[in-house]
Formats: sequence, C-alpha cells, structure tokens
Amino acid sequence: MWAEVYEQAEQLLPHVHTGAFFSGYYVAANAGKIKMAFEDTRGGNPPFGKIEMDDLEPHYLYFMPSYAQNFLTTHMVNKSTVLWHFCVYPLEGYCFLFFENFCLFLYCF
Repeated sequence: MWAEVYEQAEQLLPHVHTGAFFSGYYVAANAGKIKMAFEDTRGGNPPFGKIEMDDLEPHYLYFMPSYAQNFLTTHMVNKSTVLWHFCVYPLEGYCFLFFENFCLFLYCF
C-alpha cells in the first residue's frame, strides 16, 4: 500500500498490476474530481477499444481486477487529491520465471 498525492496537471498513466489478485484505491480526498478510467485492451476497433470513466468519490474504496488497464485523468484544480493505492498478491510473492521468458527477468521482485 502506498499514498499518491496529485497536484494540478498531474495524472496516472495507463497500467496493470500483473500477478496480483486485485488492486484498488481508497480516496482520502478528491478536490479536483479526478476520474478513474478503464481501457478495453482487446483492440481499438469497434465494438472494442472503449474507455469507461467514473468519478472518484471521497472516502470510497474501489477494487478492480489486476489485469484491468486503468489510469487517472488529469487533475485540473489547484488543490491536492490524495489516494491510497494497494495491490493484493499471493503469500508466495510474485515473480515471472526468467527461464520461461528471459526478457521479463528484470521485473522480478
């Protein structure tokens, strides 16, 4: 779990949390009405490629599957937005097996 503070003109780029059971946010304060967006990663041609957005409400807890590509829109006001971001991983930890794909060895932790 870690804290994220967004000031004016900051955003969170699209990402996933591969290997986690799920991830999420707790919204401690949302002064600028940042929106959480999910992208359909199946391709850009209809009926796929859509982006769904939702306002992050203060004091709400949001859960999402770890494979869902998501991002936060640009923070447009001069007040801070504070989120607690978390991921839930298996007890054994998470690591790609480098002998299956050597390029992914750098992502082990």
